[in-house]
Amino acid sequence: MNTFRWLPALVLAGLAFGRIAAQPPENPENNEAFLRVKLPTEDTKLEVQGTLTQQKGLQRIFKSPPLVPGKKYFYDAKATWIVDGKTLTRSKSVVVMAGGTFDLDMTVEDKPADSKPKNGKPMDPVDVKPMDPKPVEVKPKPMQMPPPKPKETKPVDPKPSDVKPKDPKPSDTKPKDPPKPVDPPKPVEPPKPLPASKLDAPNVASPETVVQKMLELAKVKEGDVVYDLGCGDGRIVIAAVKNFKASKAVGIDIDPYQVFVAQEKVKKEDLADKITIRMADIMKLTEKDLSEATVVTLYLLPKTNEALKPMLAKLKKGTRIVSHDYDIFGWEEDSRAELKVDGLDHTVYLYTVK
Repeated sequence: MNTFRWLPALVLAGLAFGRIAAQPPENPENNEAFLRVKLPTEDTKLEVQGTLTQQKGLQRIFKSPPLVPGKKYFYDAKATWIVDGKTLTRSKSVVVMAGGTFDLDMTVEDKPADSKPKNGKPMDPVDVKPMDPKPVEVKPKPMQMPPPKPKETKPVDPKPSDVKPKDPKPSDTKPKDPPKPVDPPKPVEPPKPLPASKLDAPNVASPETVVQKMLELAKVKEGDVVYDLGCGDGRIVIAAVKNFKASKAVGIDIDPYQVFVAQEKVKKEDLADKITIRMADIMKLTEKDLSEATVVTLYLLPKTNEALKPMLAKLKKGTRIVSHDYDIFGWEEDSRAELKVDGLDHTVYLYTVK
């Protein structure tokens, strides 16, 4: 759900769980990785890939079996401990590579990035003053009338008029009150992300360079409808519409937090008329849910690709399927592209539904 995707570049592998040195070596062997786990209590039970480890202590070190250099490997860890008679558990995931030492802190819960808008300040009231009315001076023209005929009248002694001029009164008009300040909009609270144990794939984002290569290999163009399964922060569907002129794009993710992040990014790009972000479990989709797709993008684990294969095979003929880092076992690829980003190897596979 962008903000990151539920798209792993990882392969499951087992750890060697024997007790080793208190600290990993400064320069591990090129084909091994070390995992340093920090725990809340000395007797915390620690499971890695579902296997209960035997070490004790606040810090525990594990060494992997030989790994392929340049490839990424994914581990699930679960810690269980007791505080004041209450059993607590915490699950996390970590990515490791050959030749490195990686830290996993189980003492704190990971927090999502703060996506709240900054508090705005009230608007200053506008100083509105009444306009000074200026009278328009109008001079009447004298009417042309025939002179009256003289009448015989007696002279009348002039008397002063009893009518006194009225004293001018000040205007009762009062200036209007200035408008009230407008309250700033209240920040929208993002939903909490799902724990890693409830997800089909960990939250690892595809680099923008890989996103570009995926859409290039699929030859996305105007008229295409792109579906991204496990869309995370929405970067693939946004790039498909913004950079490749796809007519429509749909991103699907099970995590409400990632859906929120993706929807906010789509609004910011002003692409809500062409991009839809849905919250759904991709493992429950049918070919009818993707009936309008001409391109489907994936960045999932091998086991997830395998589970989706029967549904993908039923899509309409000619639909292009592009997968980052992991192939679809048993399918013959049309083409592939290999590239290196920040020192890491990436592979993109292209398939066409026959």
